Amino acid sequence: MQFHLSHLSFSAGSFFVPYILSLVFLGFTFFFFESTIGQFTSLGPMKIWRLSPIFRGIGYASFLMCAYVGVYYNMIIAWSIYYVYASFINLPDVPWSHCQNDWNSEHCVEHGANNTAPANVTTWSPSQEFF
Repeated sequence: MQFHLSHLSFSAGSFFVPYILSLVFLGFTFFFFESTIGQFTSLGPMKIWRLSPIFRGIGYASFLMCAYVGVYYNMIIAWSIYYVYASFINLPDVPWSHCQNDWNSEHCVEHGANNTAPANVTTWSPSQEFF
């Protein structure tokens, strides 16, 4: 088995270098600063930046980012649990494999079926309509 580097795409690696640099020089330093000064002064992440008024927005921004990440991460986990539940409750056939469901529209087209739709109508697969 031979491995050739000519088949690899390096577009993801071009993002990796600035990400690591930003993480090390910005992320870790702000986290370390907030943790050490916050522990010393017994202040939270929003009040710790009163030490330097020019950086006051960093505490609010970090709080908003944590709240945003918490909401979207919990939503992704909820979707995952729902889809696992939906796939197990309808075994052996998952509900997004065919167009004979209550929630399917008239534009639903199954892959491999002999469905004909006008050229100017947008068609959807059963999985696109379910998800």
